[in-house]
Amino acid sequence: MKILNLIINKKNFEFPVKGQEMLSTVIREKAGLTGTKIGCSQGNCGACTVLANGKPVLSCITPAIRMEGAQITTIEGISQNGNLHLLQKKFVEKGAIQCGFCTPGMILTTFSMINDQEFFLKKEPGKENIKNIIREGLSGNLCRCTGYKKIIDAAEEFVIENKFRSLKLEKESSPVPTINWRVRKGIPLIEAEKKVCGRADFADDIKIKDALCCKFLRSTYSHAMIED
Repeated sequence: MKILNLIINKKNFEFPVKGQEMLSTVIREKAGLTGTKIGCSQGNCGACTVLANGKPVLSCITPAIRMEGAQITTIEGISQNGNLHLLQKKFVEKGAIQCGFCTPGMILTTFSMINDQEFFLKKEPGKENIKNIIREGLSGNLCRCTGYKKIIDAAEEFVIENKFRSLKLEKESSPVPTINWRVRKGIPLIEAEKKVCGRADFADDIKIKDALCCKFLRSTYSHAMIED
């Protein structure tokens, strides 16, 4: 057992950890930040992605003791003072959320990729090429609802509107009719904001104190009589 010091979302934490404990376990069970999801536990799906010193890491296969003193950013640390980050807003606006399980990993991977300007600049990010760059950057994140198109659209719009104005990648404007009808107007999912902030609870996120557990005991014999 070792005492691990972490800075998670700009707050200092100390946790006793075992050598085999993964960073995802520390974040979810000890820091109580369940926005970090565990999908495959093998580093294949990207749902567990967090930022360690600004770089994306797969927390489900990252030993916690290797992160001593690291600055960790989880999905809960992206929004500020209760206000959604622009990237989170784009995910909501573009409908880039379905079940929401992959969303924290998608947003953090995109956030890291977009803030790594060298990643974009070395790929000559012309307007027609941004989508391909984003697809490459998100290739390690799986969406089990197959919502990739809207995810890429959200990331692309964020890039064009916010990060690369200096490169004259302004979004091409097209006239939009000012109609207030519900028809033809996209409505965000009811829990979209919760999902982009990591506040939506899935079954594995629900912890009930002193809950009773049961286990099925099945007979190894067919047509046997149960004796007292």
